[in-house]
Formats: sequence, structure tokens, C-alpha cells
Amino acid sequence: MCRLTGGDYAMTRRTFAILLLLVAGICAYRGSSPYIEARMEQDYLKKAAFPGNAGNRSKGDEHNGDGTIREEMVQYSSPIDFETLQNINPDIIGWIQIPGTAIDYPICWRAGDNEYYMTHSAEGEKRAFGAIMLDGANSSAAEEHLVVLYGHHMRNGTMFKDIVRYTDADFLNAHKSISLFFPDREERCSVIGTIVCPAKSFEPSQMVEEELLFKEWCRNSWNGLPEETIQKKMLALVTCSYGSRDERTICFAVAEN
Repeated sequence: MCRLTGGDYAMTRRTFAILLLLVAGICAYRGSSPYIEARMEQDYLKKAAFPGNAGNRSKGDEHNGDGTIREEMVQYSSPIDFETLQNINPDIIGWIQIPGTAIDYPICWRAGDNEYYMTHSAEGEKRAFGAIMLDGANSSAAEEHLVVLYGHHMRNGTMFKDIVRYTDADFLNAHKSISLFFPDREERCSVIGTIVCPAKSFEPSQMVEEELLFKEWCRNSWNGLPEETIQKKMLALVTCSYGSRDERTICFAVAEN
């Protein structure tokens, strides 16, 4: 029978410890890999979207001879390079930014399809973090009365995790402004409230096609919203929330322009 000497035993323990560290490292990488990939893709797409033309604007201010400012409408030029983005993925139809949050992403859309971008990134790759997705019942131009965007609630703070923070009044008041960019225009929206509902009772058809959840929220919000506000274009941002049960948080915003 072979017996380990003191030196052999110490070497075996070191080898075993190194193997444990390697296994732990591999497991940690696999666990964090989706989050690393999400960050890398976000950085890549932001570089493609903003090639240095952020100074463009839709209106040009010029001075009259008397020193006053004359506003002259010019052809809209987006600060987002949609040509480059759509070469990466033709399904990219817009971009969303919320200052003070991690939300700064392209928006993807497929007609009648609310599943594909739950499991595919904005580059069209199979990814757990998915992409920010315009409801398939909306048009690609997102010109309906109620425009709905979906995004995952990622533990590392990416995608739409910040949406659940809008249930806090202080956070809502400090982060009301939302910017939407499309190839032909920009839109500014202001957050006005949220609703949280059980996942089992949430159906996408209740959002755009029937507007049931929006109408329910209007009835219950501040004893009812003014009719003139309800008639304005609305934006709904939807993500998962994990309180006492599996839920959906829906953040509503009204168009300012």
C-alpha cells in the first residue's frame, strides 16, 4: 500500500485547492457571463448609434437683423445613426434614453411578435438578456395612442431594471424625463405613474389592442386623470418585478410634444 509523505500530502492539498479555485472561477464567469455580454453589446451599439453627430437638432435658431431670434424649421436629422444600426439589425426602429438611469438602448420591433426579443439581443443573437422591444401590436413607426415597450429586469441593473424603481415617488419625481428617438423624429415623455399587477393576469393584448390596464390605471390614479391628459399620446414601459410574487411593473408616461 502506498502512503503519502508529508510533502506529497501538502502538494495534493495545494493541487486540490487550485482545482477548486478554477472550478469556482468558471462557475462565477458562467453566472456573470450574460451580464458581461449585455454591457459589451450596449457599449458596442452606443458607439454605432452616436458617431459624433449628437449636436444635430430639428430646429435652427438664427438671428434677425434686429437681434431677435428667428426659428427656422429645417429637415430633421437624428442624432442616432439609424443607418448603421439597421445594417446591424433591420429590426432596430428607435432608441430610448432616460437620464440618470442605465436605460440607454436601441428599440427592436417585429410585427405581431412579442416573443423573439425576449430571448434575442438587439444584434439578433440568442441572449438571455433580450432587447428593449416595441409591442408587436404597435406599428414600427410607434404612432399609436398607446406605445408599449418591454424589457427584462436584469440583476446587474441593465435593461429595464430601473423601471421598478418608479414605484418610489422620490425616484419618479427625479427621473420623469424620457427621450425617444426615431429616424424621422424625437419625442419627449414625462412619467406620470406606475401600476403593478400579477404576472398571471398580465396579457400583452390588454396593453395596445384593448388598453385595459391603461384604462384601469387611469380610473384609479389620483381619482382619475383629466380627459385632456388621457387623450395625449402615452408610453408604457413594462418589466418583471419580484416582490411577494411574480409581478409586472408598468410605468406610464405622457408625450410632451
